[in-house]
Amino acid sequence: MANPAKGSKHNRGAAVDITLVDSNGNELDMGTAFDYFGKEAHHNYQNLPSQVIKNRKLLKKVMDKHNFRSIYSEWWHYEFRPERDSKIENFTWECQ
Repeated sequence: MANPAKGSKHNRGAAVDITLVDSNGNELDMGTAFDYFGKEAHHNYQNLPSQVIKNRKLLKKVMDKHNFRSIYSEWWHYEFRPERDSKIENFTWECQ
């Protein structure tokens, strides 16, 4: 967790935590909960059901295509422009 006074990539608009949902808005199985920091959340962890691996690969493929970078330890975390000079923001996004 980042110090709020210094900010993070998230509140500079440079990072997102994201998952996949089906056409009804139900989250797809990604193998772990969001913000679970065990080895099972790593991109290269393979001891998962095949559908979970497919879901993670799909998310990574789409995000890579749109110039987002992942970090190895969090399947949900993607960064777009990690510029430390960006203004710090604190928005709450309503997802529908």
